[in-house]
Amino acid sequence: MNSFNKIKIIPISCTSLLKKGIAFRPAVTLAAFAGVLLLCLMWGPPEARAFEHRHNHKRGPCKPTPDVKCGDVLEGGAFKLTGDIVCESGDAAITLKDRARLNLNGYAVRCNQTKLIGIVLAGSEAKVINGSVSECRDGIVVTGDRNLIMDVAADNNERRGIRIDGGNENLLFKCSAENNAREGFKIEKGGDNSLFKCLAESNGRQG
Repeated sequence: MNSFNKIKIIPISCTSLLKKGIAFRPAVTLAAFAGVLLLCLMWGPPEARAFEHRHNHKRGPCKPTPDVKCGDVLEGGAFKLTGDIVCESGDAAITLKDRARLNLNGYAVRCNQTKLIGIVLAGSEAKVINGSVSECRDGIVVTGDRNLIMDVAADNNERRGIRIDGGNENLLFKCSAENNAREGFKIEKGGDNSLFKCLAESNGRQG
């Protein structure tokens, strides 16, 4: 049997290595003397090299994914819900700008008053995936370009589930919109927007 098959894989934080004063190199190098494959989850010190022998010039551990709160404006990074959020004030529960990536992580964004929009995609090349938006004025409103909404349910909203209002080349993939008072999906302005494998049922108006 190959000796590599006997190696036990243990995820660790590189921060713990730094505290012990270890300037670590590739995980496989650690495995050679520890008999354990230490899967490092964070960056190390500047002198550390990755397995491809390139220098890492970032200092300290990676920042954890920040929590998302009501009223947040997200831009240029990856974000993830860690639980349902219920929002009560402002224009939108969450706003995404350029290249923000929001994983709803199976949780819901809900509004406690129907003047509030659930999620606004106001920038370009942003992404919302894997969750639901409900009980808002509109579940999701898109005004930017080349955004992606995937595996999102926009249900039980006061007006529309998902509305595209001026954006171009946006894609809705495997989304659903049910029991909204008006349309499930509404494209008001913009061009070359696409819906693929989306489902609209039991909405107040067709669409």
